[in-house]
Amino acid sequence: MKFRIFIEYQILLAQANISPTATITSPSGGSTYTEGDTISFSCSGDDAEDGTLAGSSLVWTSSIDGEIGAGTSFTTSDLSMGTHTITLTATDSEGATGTDSVSITINPVSSDTTPPSDPTGLIATAVSSNQIDLSWTASTDDVGVTGYNVYRDGSYLKSVTSTPTSDTGLISSTQYCYTVSAYDAAGNESDESDEACATTGSFGADYPNTVIDTIPVGSGPHAIAVTPNGSYVYVTTRYGDTVSVIQTSDNDVVKTISGYNSPRGVAVTPNGSYVYVTNFDNDTVSVIQTSDNTVIDNIPVGSGPYDIAVTPNGNYVYVIIMHGNTVSVIQTSDNTVVRTIAVGSGPYGVAVTPNGSYVYITNSADDTVSVIQTSDNTVVDTIDVGDNPVDAAVAHDGGYVYVTNHYDDTVSVIQTSDNTVVDTIDVGDNPLAVAVIPNGGYVYVANYYAGTLSVIQTSDNTVVETIAVAAGFGVAVTPNGSYVYVTIFSDETVAVIK
Repeated sequence: MKFRIFIEYQILLAQANISPTATITSPSGGSTYTEGDTISFSCSGDDAEDGTLAGSSLVWTSSIDGEIGAGTSFTTSDLSMGTHTITLTATDSEGATGTDSVSITINPVSSDTTPPSDPTGLIATAVSSNQIDLSWTASTDDVGVTGYNVYRDGSYLKSVTSTPTSDTGLISSTQYCYTVSAYDAAGNESDESDEACATTGSFGADYPNTVIDTIPVGSGPHAIAVTPNGSYVYVTTRYGDTVSVIQTSDNDVVKTISGYNSPRGVAVTPNGSYVYVTNFDNDTVSVIQTSDNTVIDNIPVGSGPYDIAVTPNGNYVYVIIMHGNTVSVIQTSDNTVVRTIAVGSGPYGVAVTPNGSYVYITNSADDTVSVIQTSDNTVVDTIDVGDNPVDAAVAHDGGYVYVTNHYDDTVSVIQTSDNTVVDTIDVGDNPLAVAVIPNGGYVYVANYYAGTLSVIQTSDNTVVETIAVAAGFGVAVTPNGSYVYVTIFSDETVAVIK
């Protein structure tokens, strides 16, 4: 018995010392450096008996250069070229060890010190009131040209990989001057090219903004939406209980879909396959299949569904429930309501950011805009705007939201980065609908009582033109930005503006 106890005691003694752990925290495995770069090394070492290890207990070695340092941190710029396996060895007081390793690569210093040739033949051409196109003769390099730096009026504008390029979002009737330089992979940059200047056109010159057609539709045309390919326009007729389908190639009504109950909002899915329509009087949303323009579903939602918007991925539809002060979220895979979100008083308009992360809701009764975060469908912000906000449109880069304030004849401009109102623009009497053209240069606002359409230039948020269109109620822009469709509520027509 004593012999057995002695053996077990010896075994326990032999097992008492636990090897330390070694962990490299820097550099990361797979990192690459250039010969002569200063590289920082850091780590941790822990031992069950000795606690935290430091100093000579932590030794760093390279598979190429041997021992390169010791301790929890150090720097070196002396590593040789090649791929190194860096090993950290932690040793405790009993001599037990633990290791960790990473692989890093040291590349040779580039021998390329020759910059590319200077770009030549730079031409600046104003193609519209807010866009200038640039082209030049490509540079050459002994190794290869990586890209070009574009400068506008002496300041860096952007980098591009090749010629040509465009500068957009400019102010009309304004001169801009440009130069271009070339650079290679080693960071060598050429001198700048000779300067080329161009003056953007006046707004009316390239956007005549004239009414070229008037299309009869049903009684009380309300909302309007264009398909993603620009081929068709869907119009809800509030008193006619129909949806008119306009073919844009000849602006003829090719189908009138009946069976609605005071239809108000309309939205097309990103793939163009379905159209969602709110029925204000029977608390449903109808789903139209665009392949044959038939209604394939009617979805119960809350009381008084009004405006509607589809997320960019097409997975969800957000519906204003005016009487309930809520927003219903429809899942398009099965057309069921998966969430109801409380917002402000008198919700009216809805707009989704291009990345689908946020939904902006205008609350007409309390003069605010609610911001919904789509990841969890919670209201994350409430923004004070003007009197009786009704509609909203998001710029195509997602940077700004434009909100029409019906009673104080203004448009509030919300900066989405911090949800603050950065500008308030005076427009016509009782603005209702708002839409942004695809290139983001202009915003169209339908002023109902004024019988006009205000055109806002987004570069400086000024009204650059006012177009007579009678009582405009809804507004939509074709994907190519060439045409604007406006529902004329009193005339039972849709005006087409070029």
